[in-house]
Amino acid sequence: MKKRIRIFGIITIAVIGLTLIACGPPRLRGTVSIEGIPHIGNTLTANIASLGGSGIITYQWLRDGSTAIGDDNSYTLQLADRDAVITVTVTRSYNSGSVTSTPVTNRGHLGGTGPGGGIIFYHDPNGFIMSDTGERAHYLEAAPVNMTTLAWASRAFIPSNWGGTGNWRSIEGTGTAIGTGRRNTALILAVDANAPAALACRNYSNNGLRDWFLPSRDELSQLYRNRASVGNLGTSWFWSSSQIDGYNLFAWFQYFVDGSQYDFTYKANDGNLPNFGKPSDNSVRAVRAF
Repeated sequence: MKKRIRIFGIITIAVIGLTLIACGPPRLRGTVSIEGIPHIGNTLTANIASLGGSGIITYQWLRDGSTAIGDDNSYTLQLADRDAVITVTVTRSYNSGSVTSTPVTNRGHLGGTGPGGGIIFYHDPNGFIMSDTGERAHYLEAAPVNMTTLAWASRAFIPSNWGGTGNWRSIEGTGTAIGTGRRNTALILAVDANAPAALACRNYSNNGLRDWFLPSRDELSQLYRNRASVGNLGTSWFWSSSQIDGYNLFAWFQYFVDGSQYDFTYKANDGNLPNFGKPSDNSVRAVRAF
């Protein structure tokens, strides 16, 4: 017969190397992207469609990875953002960690720096034809600063009663459209080799490039339209390289206060024609195409 034996005692269990794991909020996962064309003055938006987690979302926009520039879901690019790297970092209240977007930059966009070291103020995705060579360009950039105020014609092409030593001379064939300014500048200098505004632009050099010119009427209009992307233009009258058809005394100019473009038909408040003919000293900003 089998007997059962009961053993009473204390059993001791030794726990060796026990690791305690603390439970916390899950780590934030997913992606955030930046939507919008990075032109100076344009608004960029953080797209969180692929962001996981839960809770309140917070945003932090950064310039060059360190300077905080915004804390909303969108951010409008400023002049200070020219050529900078822009990112947005997103967090959620019920998650740990953060998600940062792929960086964007406005280089190559309106307000960005062009190949000539100027500031891009016009972009045509389809391109425009340069009337002097037939080549297709897509961008216009403006020199970083204005030149001194200059006359359109030299004194040798201005009559004595207007302060010159010669007679008016028509510059035939100048155009007004985008893509004609470079040819206009060459046409002006072929007749009046010392024409101050055109000569200053033709002689201008920046970042190793010397193909700058006095903008045509429509190129100048784009410079005014996107002046916020360029900055430091001022509020004066600017010369274009477009002569008024049939009038050798006048060329198109533009007022950078309200954007008005004028030809010889402009009259002052007293009804008299102001001294805005070719001898007048107006502001000049050289541009180039690429």
